[in-house]
Amino acid sequence: MNIWLLPIEPLVERYSEQWLRWFPEELQRLGCNVVVLGGYTFSDKIERGQFLDVYGTHHYKATQLSLFAQQLNAGAVKDGDWVLLLDGWNPAVEQLAYMRDLGGVKFKIASCWHAGSYDPWDQLAQHPTMSDWAAYAERAHIAAVDRVFVATSFHAQLLGRARGGERKIVVTGFPLHTEEWADHSMPWTERSRRVVWPHRIAPEKAPESFEHIRQLYVSTYGDDGTEWVRSKDACPTKASYYALLGSARVAVSTAYQETWGIAMLEAASLGCHVVVPDRLSYQDLYDQHDRYTDRASAVEKIHAGLDALEKGKRWTNPLAISNMVACMRSCP
Repeated sequence: MNIWLLPIEPLVERYSEQWLRWFPEELQRLGCNVVVLGGYTFSDKIERGQFLDVYGTHHYKATQLSLFAQQLNAGAVKDGDWVLLLDGWNPAVEQLAYMRDLGGVKFKIASCWHAGSYDPWDQLAQHPTMSDWAAYAERAHIAAVDRVFVATSFHAQLLGRARGGERKIVVTGFPLHTEEWADHSMPWTERSRRVVWPHRIAPEKAPESFEHIRQLYVSTYGDDGTEWVRSKDACPTKASYYALLGSARVAVSTAYQETWGIAMLEAASLGCHVVVPDRLSYQDLYDQHDRYTDRASAVEKIHAGLDALEKGKRWTNPLAISNMVACMRSCP
């Protein structure tokens, strides 16, 4: 199977830089012929609290589309080939479908979906004018592709209810190669009495709730030497971020938007006891023991994790990329 891979722009602060390495390697291991169409971006840096550069991301996607059009024009793309976009919210989707439907080459299109205006906490939904048109673009994108890959059933239901296309949406799990950072995981007895909040500092992640939980913990258990750290305040690099998680006993989330939950999966992979709200994708990923319903129960679970005698349960990769390939191979 031939796959034309359109990755997300590789930003060192996000998983997208890792995906640019992981996806081609794994796809080739699974017997696919892969051509990576990486675009051109202005910078690999992003502003504090953001997850992309609003100009850089569209320059990157536009140049990806240009590269693919060149391959089509040269006759390199064949019937039955797949285009795999690692970010489904991509204006190139419509142009890809346009060229496929009118150009005569019957390639197929699959996309990974992360978030969109159907989520009330997403930036598209929060913006006063973008939400007016974004829903139409999302419906068009889903109608144009053959398969939509999401990580959790929570996201599949949220996206399907709001934008349709239920028959195209496939839950594949998370494309994370946890072995890459396993060396950062310290033995439990050497770990600090530390609670980490591993999110970007943005309203949808509710950083103020982390502070409220800390205050309630101190009022309940006193000053017991626990260190409370927001990762963005302490970690200038990805390596230092993994080292922080690997040396902590507990990681806590307060997020109101989470269709993937990668930060907490990284924390779980590095041996932290995870404490997450009883909502969103977390209901797919963690059992009731790890989920809290209010701040008081969050404090109890944090205290139990700090005093635990061993590491938290290691999260294991559910072979998301393998699931994607199997889905594409079986698609009529």
